[in-house]
This record gives sequence, structure tokens and C-alpha cells, in this order.
Amino acid sequence: RVGVEQMRNKVLLYIAVVFLVVFGIFSVVSNSGGEVRLDEVLIGWAESISSPVFLSMMHLISLIGSLENLLILTLLIAGVLMFKKDKFNSFFIIFLTISGLIFNLLLKFIFQRARPGDEVSYIEAFGHSFEIVSYSYPSGHTMRMTLFALFLMYLGAIYLKKQSVIVINYILFSLLIVLVGVSRVALGAHYPSDVLASISISISYFCISLYIGRKMIGTKDR
Repeated sequence: RVGVEQMRNKVLLYIAVVFLVVFGIFSVVSNSGGEVRLDEVLIGWAESISSPVFLSMMHLISLIGSLENLLILTLLIAGVLMFKKDKFNSFFIIFLTISGLIFNLLLKFIFQRARPGDEVSYIEAFGHSFEIVSYSYPSGHTMRMTLFALFLMYLGAIYLKKQSVIVINYILFSLLIVLVGVSRVALGAHYPSDVLASISISISYFCISLYIGRKMIGTKDR
């Protein structure tokens, strides 16, 4: 059992390093001052399929990754886990959500990439707008959704019994990450590279956080 846990922790570190490198590549390419060919191609594709109905769908999907909704869902899930006496994961999801918000803001201020069209956006929460510029890189919506979805995939692997249901859980939440990311590009809020970088750094951050949490508390999966 100890050997299995050690192997799982090593895998977490390997995944974290790989996606951290991917994020580093996106960071260098996307913030070098030149045009990113991938952004041009994907934005052109998004504009080609754009329609009032499509944009309405994208608005609805984007709301799923809103700060307000994910904070509420985080507290609900944390409460349920605490009721089930799963203290580690109850605190883990709260940590991921709060620290993820702070980490995303830090990265935005480090890179300070302007949004598409140089549109100025401010941080908003629960109907209030704060006089803090919300930069484009990396996407906050996508990062929040990715961390949240990764946690639910991880939680499903612990609590779900059937392997087929676990796989379906992985697929559904992976699709949700993609849809939220696509919605941010389709709505003109982010470049595709912002979204891809967000997914990469979120995977790395999740794996590192879980690795450190397991090491600190010595918690083992059921």
C-alpha cells in the first residue's frame, strides 16, 4: 500500500512538472509582444461560427465558471464532505478555490497582458465592481473551472464504485473545462492562449497542492 501511495505521489509530481513546462512555453510565446498564430486561427474559427444563438449559449456556459457560482458550490461541497467526516477534502477544496483565486490574480499582475481589443475589464464579484484591472493572461474563469472540475474528478475517483462511472465523470468534467474555455474565447474576453495556459497551470497547481497536502497530513485515498 505504501508503495502504491509513493507511486501516485511521483505521478502527481511528473504531471505537475510537464504542465508547468507547457505553461512556461505559453507564457514566453504569448507575452513576447508578437502575434500568436494559434490565437489568430482559433479566434477566426470562433468568429466564423458565431451567431446570436451560439453567443447566448456561450454566455450561459461562461456563467458556470463565474466567481460567485463556484464559491457557493465550493462551500456546499465542503459542507457535505465535512458532514461525511472527510476533513482533508473539505479543507482541500476550500484551499484550492481561495488560493487559486489569489494565484490567478498574481499571475495576471505578473504578465499584465491586455485583453482582446485592448478592452479594460475590472474584477467583479457578487454584483460589485472593484477598481482592480483584470488582465487577460491567464483566464480566471478557465482556471477556476479547471481547479473545481479536477477536484470533482479526483473526488469521484475516491467515492464512485464503478470504473465506468468514474470514466464518465472524467469525460463530463473535462468537457465542461473545454466548454468554459471556448466560451471565454467566443465572447471575446480572452485569447485562446490565455485559456490553454490556464488549463496547464491549473493542472500543475492541482497536482502540486494534492502532493503537498498528502505529504503534510499523510492522508490516503479510500
